[in-house]
Amino acid sequence: MDTHLSRFVSKLIDPRRLEPSEAGAIDVRREQVGDASVLVLDGFYRDPGYVRDLALSLDYYRTNGLYPGFFAFASISAEPSLRLINMNGTQRQPPAEPLVFNRHYQKDFVFGIVTRAPGELQPLQRQPHFDNFCDYAGVVYLNLPEQCSGGTSFWRHRQTGLQAAPRQGSAAYDALSLALGDDDESRLMGRLMREGLAAASRGYPTESTAAWELLTVIPMRYTAASCTMRGCFIRSTSRRHRSASPWMSGG
Repeated sequence: MDTHLSRFVSKLIDPRRLEPSEAGAIDVRREQVGDASVLVLDGFYRDPGYVRDLALSLDYYRTNGLYPGFFAFASISAEPSLRLINMNGTQRQPPAEPLVFNRHYQKDFVFGIVTRAPGELQPLQRQPHFDNFCDYAGVVYLNLPEQCSGGTSFWRHRQTGLQAAPRQGSAAYDALSLALGDDDESRLMGRLMREGLAAASRGYPTESTAAWELLTVIPMRYTAASCTMRGCFIRSTSRRHRSASPWMSGG
């Protein structure tokens, strides 16, 4: 790009309208879910309509893991949102060093849109999953109030009693390794997840099964953010199969 000419080109996106609300305008609370605390911030965005319009204007084509839809990336820093999360604290008690973005999301605004109908889900998508690439993960829903259904569900693995995938080297991990006779993290967690497939739901999981106990659901709300610790067994419980929501991950 000619840097001389670029000075005369107006930006199509105003980053200031993507920033979060002022601290006093956000309803901040923590919801206890079993052994974990979930940070919830209602009214997260200062101009949610602008953020939503941007999300819906993008082309979605990237896939990742078991996510039942696609992602779109906008090359805009989300650091103001991360600062707000750090200012309000996470589940860490006492607070440790501030969270930083995972390298995959460090310089981008990331949006996700769920496109798979319940009957189109793969077996592993019909039960809880966990994120182990970051210390904390968050989502901000952009569905309008009349489009909101379900939310983020939290689960406990019945056989082991685990609410989250244990870190290698922890007492919980050592106990699981001893019980299943395997010390390889990938094989160990893969086996744990596959054992629940026989009792998997027919679509997005919405109630307890023989393998998984539903603990609670953090409801989907327009421009509401939730941040939870690494490894929690979670799943979308929405019966709708289209939504636009920017995802933030810090690790």
